[in-house]
Amino acid sequence: IASSAGVATALLTNPIWVVKTRLQLQESISMSAAGHSKLAVKGPHSPPLSPNTTSLRPYRGFMDALITIGKSEGLKGLYQGISVSLWLVSQGALQFAIYEEMKALTLAHRLADTTPNAAAAMTLTTTETLITSSMSKLLASTLTYPLQVIRTRMQKRDTDPTKYGTILKSVTNMYANEGFQGFYKGFTANALRVTPSAAITFVVYEFVLSIFQRLENPDSG
Repeated sequence: IASSAGVATALLTNPIWVVKTRLQLQESISMSAAGHSKLAVKGPHSPPLSPNTTSLRPYRGFMDALITIGKSEGLKGLYQGISVSLWLVSQGALQFAIYEEMKALTLAHRLADTTPNAAAAMTLTTTETLITSSMSKLLASTLTYPLQVIRTRMQKRDTDPTKYGTILKSVTNMYANEGFQGFYKGFTANALRVTPSAAITFVVYEFVLSIFQRLENPDSG
């Protein structure tokens, strides 16, 4: 059920990710008469554009980008990178599996110390939850982050399909030109963004779980 929900979410939200990515990466882009796009770098020392080059109109906002992509590129444009998005569905399951394994190890260690409070032996403390959830999120993100970088390259407005048309082409091109570190560009910023939210989510999860456990076993607390 969880996997099906993840797939459905990926299918519904992929156009939003495409628009988000393009708006974030939007620059002044030029397109030659031959149909090949290239960045037009603005600056005092910028070379003049060639006569057969026309400016590609920047998106004015979310709805403008969504409509423009739909009209000019169709569903293919709105669903660029969908194959990667479907693979990324596994990140949530991976994070939760790592979290539950780390939680089990923590509780097993506590039971070995013969905690007298049975209810306390079944749940993590807030500090333990913060540490465990943060570590599980970092591990899951480390394993799946290259897919996020690949998806961004595939969804970019002026992306070269010969380099980023598929996952395999993207991996091959990125490794050949940027090496292993190319797959982890922006990882620190991403980790700082997602780790706190994951920690808060699991603190709330453990709090609600402890309430249900007390309701089921009122004499244990």
